[in-house]
Amino acid sequence: SAGGSHAAMARRLLLLAILCGSEAFSPVHVPRLSAAHNPPRKLLGCFGVRGSSTFGTSVLEGRRGLLSLRAQRFIHAFIQKRQHIGMGPISAQWLCTDQTLLNDFLETYSGEFHNEKQRQADPSVQYSRKLHTQIRLPSLGENTFFVSEVTDTGGGMQYRLRVSSLSEGSEEGSFQAKHFAFKSEELESKLQSEDTWHLLDSLDPEQDLELVQGGTVIFRKFPGEEVYEAKVEYENCAAAASQPVRTEIASLLSPSNWLVRATFRDEKGAIVRFTEIDMAKIDSQH
Repeated sequence: SAGGSHAAMARRLLLLAILCGSEAFSPVHVPRLSAAHNPPRKLLGCFGVRGSSTFGTSVLEGRRGLLSLRAQRFIHAFIQKRQHIGMGPISAQWLCTDQTLLNDFLETYSGEFHNEKQRQADPSVQYSRKLHTQIRLPSLGENTFFVSEVTDTGGGMQYRLRVSSLSEGSEEGSFQAKHFAFKSEELESKLQSEDTWHLLDSLDPEQDLELVQGGTVIFRKFPGEEVYEAKVEYENCAAAASQPVRTEIASLLSPSNWLVRATFRDEKGAIVRFTEIDMAKIDSQH
């Protein structure tokens, strides 16, 4: 039932943030929390008179979630000042660990994206919708997503379902996403409806999934910005032409949108087709 599938997805929801106020962080317990099997995406120290900043800075701003960037910078600066005057054993690096950077990327990557606004301005543009829902699939990785993609170029809706596994990349500030396709067309067809997402509970990655061609994507973060760049190239994209072509995809992912540019070339390197899809991120919690 729909209620059952939603309940199953609810069990997969992860803790986004823990806000702590009034007292200094414990140098013993914080590392334990960071090393937990399922740590919070953000651990934020909020200090102020009578703990007011715990709530005074926990405001929605844009699409960043619980705390605005302005609030996070304020807290970080306050902790550095507190350390300078010797008021407590607080480590500012706890707010910027590798896990924190990965969690920031996971937060940016997850959610719903679509280009309805772009399509309204130009009806000839392909309609695209992506829904990234984090699921628990330990055998594939700690950070796994069910990816539902819907496109329409004028000939009716087309569905593509994937499972992606995210991890830190080999370069500093980079993240790797491996995309897997479903081997069974019957299973993929069933999963087009949210009412059947409970089938993901019994998914066996070794038997049910296979890594897709060009399916390993590296996202690199621009220094000092909340923008991630990804580029991938692969051969033989039958969707662009009947002859073998080379596909080049460049994308920019931010907390507010996902811009994807795809270039299709023939064997001589000439451009067969070019598309640009600008998908806005929808304010919602999954």
